[in-house]
Amino acid sequence: RVWTAVTCHFSHHNGLHFAANMVGLWSLGSTIERAVGAQEFSQLYALGGVASIAGFLAHQLFLRRPHVMGLGASGCLCALLGVFACMFPSSQLLLFGVIPMAAPTALVALLAVDFMGMLSGLGLFGWAAHFSGSLFGVAYYEMYLKAKVRARQRTGIWRKWW
Repeated sequence: RVWTAVTCHFSHHNGLHFAANMVGLWSLGSTIERAVGAQEFSQLYALGGVASIAGFLAHQLFLRRPHVMGLGASGCLCALLGVFACMFPSSQLLLFGVIPMAAPTALVALLAVDFMGMLSGLGLFGWAAHFSGSLFGVAYYEMYLKAKVRARQRTGIWRKWW
């Protein structure tokens, strides 16, 4: 069932899982969407989801657990975090909701935690989905979005929202 690789981003384990993802979407997504526009944001979110589930499934195959499927929007949110850290490097975030740090530092810390989680093999979280989503976000910004943002800045269309 190939479609579950897309629909899994709209399903959640429970209400707390859903609420946590929606807080992340609101806090990161609203700023990015205002900066790049709704269409660009939707593309980023969707492609981040595809990249995160691809990383998750590749990791599950590596662990010889091909029957496990990811669930939730956190891989998409990690892609947003990757873009946010690149676009707004001087912004402060609360890592895990409590530890204040610069956005790029929070991104690196989350990548480290997710990488260690991947190495542990513990199935508590979609470590590989988070990791691949974050890397996708950085790559998406560097290879595609950065030029668009700079062009908007040069033409005076850019408005500072943060």
